Amino acid sequence: MIVRTVTSAVWRSSFSLVAALAFGSLPASATTVDLMPGAGSSGTVNGILFAFDDQQPLGTGFVDAFLRIQNNGTEEGYNTSNPSPPFDEIPPPGGFTRDLQFGELVDIGGSFGFFLDINEPNGGGAALLSLDALQIYVSATGSQNTTVLGDLGTLIYDLDAGGDSVVLMDFMNAPGSGVSDMLMSVPSSIFAGVADSDFVILYSRFGDTNSSQDGFEEWYAVIPEPGTGLLVALSLTGLGLARRRR
Repeated sequence: MIVRTVTSAVWRSSFSLVAALAFGSLPASATTVDLMPGAGSSGTVNGILFAFDDQQPLGTGFVDAFLRIQNNGTEEGYNTSNPSPPFDEIPPPGGFTRDLQFGELVDIGGSFGFFLDINEPNGGGAALLSLDALQIYVSATGSQNTTVLGDLGTLIYDLDAGGDSVVLMDFMNAPGSGVSDMLMSVPSSIFAGVADSDFVILYSRFGDTNSSQDGFEEWYAVIPEPGTGLLVALSLTGLGLARRRR
């Protein structure tokens, strides 16, 4: 479910500041964002901020995912309502891999928040996972199943623009399914001119640096209302994003 509710002033002010930091005059180059230390760790790649986050509860009954991907070693995929997705997506029906229209997203202070929940084995190196590729497209066409990423639509963001970047994560920082591991804050300016009816297509690839060895990875894009148990209060510490206040 997507709840179109603007929440507290904390959301608005913190996301506005995140957007200002993330969309600043930063050079495009290869970047490693290391979220494995956990609380407070963050980094910006090509105008988007990636930060550790242990938001909960996520999952059925609270917030439904729009993309689930699963494979051992490397895994990749994008959100679509096509029953035969082309890569490692867990296919629809069920709502967990589906088309996502821009009008479903909620702008909080100039940014959109996307959460990632990873599922890897407990402990040791097996708990590590890397996000090695991420692209965001917009298109008037939904339910796609092409294997040619450039045919998905208009590319509005590429993690690897200007260099081969990677985001490193550790499942043990926020173990368990239904607990997010990363917040991705996307400045709304990236979506300039996009219509509410357009489809937002998020492609991601995991495992090139640290391989996938267990359950599915899933993406969420929600702004919940107070009382659902998923109200996030964000604060900034220096140039990093601090953990949510409970």
